[in-house]
Amino acid sequence: MRTDDEEARGAPSRTSRRTRDTRRKLIEAGVVLLRRADYATVPVAEITQLADVGLGTFYNHFAGKDELFDEAVQSVMNTQTDRMAALGRPDDPTVTTAAIAMHVILDLAESDPSVAVVVARNGLRLLDAEAALVPQARALVQAGQAAGSFAEVDVDLALSLVGGSLLGGLHTWWSSPELVTREWTVELVARVLVALGCDLGDARRASSSGLDRVTGRDAG
Repeated sequence: MRTDDEEARGAPSRTSRRTRDTRRKLIEAGVVLLRRADYATVPVAEITQLADVGLGTFYNHFAGKDELFDEAVQSVMNTQTDRMAALGRPDDPTVTTAAIAMHVILDLAESDPSVAVVVARNGLRLLDAEAALVPQARALVQAGQAAGSFAEVDVDLALSLVGGSLLGGLHTWWSSPELVTREWTVELVARVLVALGCDLGDARRASSSGLDRVTGRDAG
């Protein structure tokens, strides 16, 4: 039988767990709603109903719907970082790892097109977020520079080159999908790698290999 002290110590843990669970449910509801064209106009009551939490609970976790949907996009991007890790191999050079990462983001157009539209429209805010992709991208650029694969340029400048190019690629898919062929996608990622300091031939090979990995054409 638990003592009063043990019960007291356990109470904050249970409260914290409930708080985390409630926030998770709200974010999961936000992810579902992102796939609706009218997600931005959905009332808070519908969000809380979908999350199966009380209406008043919403504002204990978020200042408003914009903050929730920003977190929902971050949740989707966190899933993409997991996918990048799953596609990687221990012996991959940094250039290949970078190519895979970029192709995973561009592949949102195929794997989760509704979210890809949201990212294309609002993705510049993601470049400021210290969550999901940004720290990993920073570490990848730094690793590439240390290995001599990327030029010794300012890391924030490198991230701007990468982030802007990928958002531009998603926007092109959204606005002119007929332009987005395999060759176009390989060349886009290759040119970003060149901007980071890679040789063009090596960049094209890494980009092609990375796209094969992401699309499942490379089963090895």
